[in-house]
Amino acid sequence: MAILGRVTDSHVLPDPGTPFGETVRRRLREEAVIWLTTVGRSGTPQPNPVWFLWQQDPESAWGDGSFLIFNDNSSARLATFTDRPRVALNFNSVDGGGIAVFTGRVEVLDGHPPAHEVPEYVEKYGPRVEPFGPGRDLATFLAKYTVVTRIRPEKVRGF
Repeated sequence: MAILGRVTDSHVLPDPGTPFGETVRRRLREEAVIWLTTVGRSGTPQPNPVWFLWQQDPESAWGDGSFLIFNDNSSARLATFTDRPRVALNFNSVDGGGIAVFTGRVEVLDGHPPAHEVPEYVEKYGPRVEPFGPGRDLATFLAKYTVVTRIRPEKVRGF
């Protein structure tokens, strides 16, 4: 059971029967951008907006799962993934509410299919590349986003 996002049993996501739990699950499905915060070499937090795909664990009726993120292969944050793998993710606030902060460890996935070969990712983001240039497709747009990471939340807090 979750109270304001604190987990009191083996589940990470808040109780789906609560307003907070409903909000978190809706936003995991519908939001296009989440903020990924790493910690730079200087110790300074480095938040970056990223596209993500929430992948629910097949065996989890509760909805627990992980974030799949495709990263720019020239991004400075890549060095932090091995040196400082603890990260946080959060959604933008909605009228002062809808706060959800996820913390966990980032894992780099070698040999994972590229974004344009993940049907759920194509469905979610394919239509979003057109504003970045007429005639662009997801495969072309994401050609430099080749470092694939998974973040499995260990804690969720918010309201």
